Amino acid sequence: TSPVVPSRRGFLRGRVRDVKPARRPPWAVNELAFLDRCTRCDRCIDACPTGILVRMDGGFPGVDFTRGECTFCADCVTHCEPRALV
Repeated sequence: TSPVVPSRRGFLRGRVRDVKPARRPPWAVNELAFLDRCTRCDRCIDACPTGILVRMDGGFPGVDFTRGECTFCADCVTHCEPRALV
């Protein structure tokens, strides 16, 4: 099941919305550690040869498979200095 995050107004009106977790790049550490470590420097995005890494909510990198596929080249990992990708 997906987590449900209600806003106060939505909760009071009886409406809740499902929040889907972002698709993080391969080799990303767990979500909380990723958000803590990632500096949003875009080095992983710039290093991705297939161009599937994009800025998502909050400026954090995520994967957009509509742009192509991951070849698991690990270029994003080698360019990640804060070690959010290992």
